Amino acid sequence: MNYQIKHKSTGKVLFEGEYKSMGLCVDAAVGESANLQDANLQGAYLRGADLQGANLRYADLRGADLDFSCWPLWCGSKKVKVSIEFVYQLCAHIVVLECGSKVFPVVKKLLMPFAKKFKRWDELSNDN
Repeated sequence: MNYQIKHKSTGKVLFEGEYKSMGLCVDAAVGESANLQDANLQGAYLRGADLQGANLRYADLRGADLDFSCWPLWCGSKKVKVSIEFVYQLCAHIVVLECGSKVFPVVKKLLMPFAKKFKRWDELSNDN
């Protein structure tokens, strides 16, 4: 199936190709260093997509399924539009980290109410 990643405002095609899913299309775009800045990926199924190194600055990912994806932790993810559910997911993954810093318990306490709203909190917080 032909998938296209379009600019959120102009509709210009930023990347396209024949793939089995939008997630595979995004993976290919990232692998080819395509600039996905301002991309409209709203509602896209990106479960398991490797977004590491992707320039998603100002991209619209609201409603996108980002479970099991690799989120870019660099400035390329600045100003990305996401759903509140994704914020809950990020908070949940932060609070289950182990960190020896004296300030981390304070950070954890502040984020915990949001982390517990993550749809898979019970699974993530389970010690087994």
